[in-house]
Amino acid sequence: MRVLRGVLGALLAVLGLLVAAVGAGAAFWLIGPDDTVYSGEQHLAVQGRTLVTSPTLINQHGPTLHVRAQSVDGMPVFIGVGRNFDVVSYAEAAAYTSLVQIKYPVAFSTEEHIGATSPLTAPATLDWWLAKATGPAKQELVWPIQDGPYQVVVMPARGDAPVDVQLEFGLEIPHAFLAALAVLLIGLVLLFLAWRTFRRKPKAKPTTAPVAQEEPVAKKPAALRTALSVTAVLTLTAGCAGLPEANTVTALSRPAVTADSARAILTRYDEVAAKAARTRDLKAISTVEADEQLERTQTTYQLAGLRKGPAKPPTPLAQAAVAAPEYSSYPMRFATQTGDRQFGVWVRPTAGAPWRRSFAATADAAAKVPSITGAREISSDRTAPAAEDFARFLEKSGTSPAASGSAPDSKAFTLNPGVDALLKIQQARRSQTKIHGAAIRSTTDKFALASHPVTLLTPSGESLTFFTLTEKLIVATDGSHPINWADGDESVLSTRDYEDGLNAVYSHSVVLAFPAKGDPRVVAFSTQVLKADGY
Repeated sequence: MRVLRGVLGALLAVLGLLVAAVGAGAAFWLIGPDDTVYSGEQHLAVQGRTLVTSPTLINQHGPTLHVRAQSVDGMPVFIGVGRNFDVVSYAEAAAYTSLVQIKYPVAFSTEEHIGATSPLTAPATLDWWLAKATGPAKQELVWPIQDGPYQVVVMPARGDAPVDVQLEFGLEIPHAFLAALAVLLIGLVLLFLAWRTFRRKPKAKPTTAPVAQEEPVAKKPAALRTALSVTAVLTLTAGCAGLPEANTVTALSRPAVTADSARAILTRYDEVAAKAARTRDLKAISTVEADEQLERTQTTYQLAGLRKGPAKPPTPLAQAAVAAPEYSSYPMRFATQTGDRQFGVWVRPTAGAPWRRSFAATADAAAKVPSITGAREISSDRTAPAAEDFARFLEKSGTSPAASGSAPDSKAFTLNPGVDALLKIQQARRSQTKIHGAAIRSTTDKFALASHPVTLLTPSGESLTFFTLTEKLIVATDGSHPINWADGDESVLSTRDYEDGLNAVYSHSVVLAFPAKGDPRVVAFSTQVLKADGY
């Protein structure tokens, strides 16, 4: 028995020392009272404009992530966390570096991705970060890790240089310090039991027949089991509450804008557009407008310059109603609707690009217009053919019957006054036989979609489709007399005489409403001449 006690005591002593050392090391060297395990600080200089954690690096949720970074050259540094599709769209605009593995202690594995070296948009100005920290000194981002594919970005705050930082990651696990202390306590209990085992004296042999009684020694193993059970339960209770869980969400989405960010975008647009209109500043307006809308505004500024006056500023939008559909990729869009019935569509092609207005049209005063608040974007597979039919209908109306072919007629659409006015102009052109004495040989009027339609499904059940048509008009004469544009904006854009014909290009912003049943109706039709000349 003495040998067995010695072996048992030795085993308990060795096991107790190991467990106590692990618990003490975890509690006072690895974790600490703040429940956070840090990787240790490391200098990381890479070629990429951004350092991005790989999609598989943060694959568990529950703990709180700590990221500390400081620029080596003293310049401001930025740390941010975002949804994977936002981060990827932003980072891929230039060369970037993936952080693929963190080894404890102090070892980072990276992977370079070749790309452009052009500056990125300053990250702090973007509105999609879930958490961010920026500044010239050491910065720390603290973020409770959520379930899903999220990624961390570390980069220079100006976005114009490669990453060169002192970097450290930490993982805060609730009650981790208490769990480590519990492990230390288990080790101490084992050491105490080892000491008791060594001190225990062998019992003297009885001289008389022993009285049958319950062996007191049997209580010792029970006490040992009780102590171990209590400490094990304490460890599990303290530690398991904060253990990371594997992610189950594989795809994320979000509204294109929040209410606050939409208000900031619209307020900035009002300020920039009003100032640009006074001075006809094309560079300034191009920061808040894009695509067909920018083209229309550029012509408006050109006309104002030819008339030697300021351009008319657009309708203020700061108080407009906003429809912000959900997206999980780029491009993203949101729509606006003002109290005076003006619609707008805004586009952001990538996560690093600014929001720009790409469409504007004002609904007719008598048109029945559903509210866009709460609308979501849907596929234009159903509405795009109707937009193409509308273009063919207008083209048929502006061409001689023999050349019109089989195109839809007006019964397929409920028209509005803007379309009616265009139809009257087209009818007058068809009936006209001469221009300034020159006989008209032919009139060609072509309509085509300038871009793919955007369709929103409103809470009322009606769909609204936004698109722009480009009209190209050619009037050919017999060349017997000089001809020119005699009136309208065309005459401002073109003041000279031509020999054989006249050309013009127009932009028509259109909004079609699609009821659940019945034909689509035109609720907005706004026209702007883009070009007028001749040959």
